[in-house]
Amino acid sequence: MDLLLANLITISFFVGAIAIERQLVLIKPKLSCWSAIALVAGLLLALLSCGVLLASLLAATLAEIYVNTFSYKLILVSPVVMFYWSRKSWQLQRQQRVTT
Repeated sequence: MDLLLANLITISFFVGAIAIERQLVLIKPKLSCWSAIALVAGLLLALLSCGVLLASLLAATLAEIYVNTFSYKLILVSPVVMFYWSRKSWQLQRQQRVTT
């Protein structure tokens, strides 16, 4: 049961991060290539920083399995999220070049 709850916490963290990015519309089609790369790197850094803070909060309040599960999934899922944001940025820039 603990492992299931730990996975639910991890999934909700990443889904929340993607939902916040979509709601704020941070990746826009009018960004230059270097601005888009810098924005994706900044988003990844913010995601990792929030992940470390959440892991330390979990360590202070819950059992060790929550921290271990969240930490290794943070390392494994963060590159996938970065690829998603990079792909989204690339597609928006490509659409802008086609329309202009």
